[in-house]
Amino acid sequence: MIKKITCALLTLIIVAAGITPVFAQGEGSNEVYGFVTEVTENSITVEVWDYDVETGEENTEVIMYETDPAIEIENAGTLMEIEEGQDVDVQYIEKDGKKVAQYVYVYTDEI
Repeated sequence: MIKKITCALLTLIIVAAGITPVFAQGEGSNEVYGFVTEVTENSITVEVWDYDVETGEENTEVIMYETDPAIEIENAGTLMEIEEGQDVDVQYIEKDGKKVAQYVYVYTDEI
C-alpha cells in the first residue's frame, strides 16, 4: 500500500511540476495510475486511485481498458506478462464510448 501511495504521489509531483513524463501523451489522450486487477489478451483492468488535494478525499474505481493492437508496453514484453497487483500507468483515448489503452508503463521494484 505504501508503494502505491508513494508512486501516486510521485506522479502527482511530476505532473504538478510540469515535468514531461518518459512518454508524451498524444492529443486527446488521458492517463491514469493504478494497479492491475485483470489482464486478457485484448484488455487490461485497473483499479485507479485518485486523491483530491483540496478535499482530502480518496477514491478508487475499477476500469477496464480495451487495448489498441499497436499498444506500447514498457517493462513487460507483452500484455499477458503483466501480473495482477502490479502498479501501472495507462495512457488511453476514448473511442466509440470505450476507453482504449495505447500505452502501459509497468512499475518494477527496481529504482
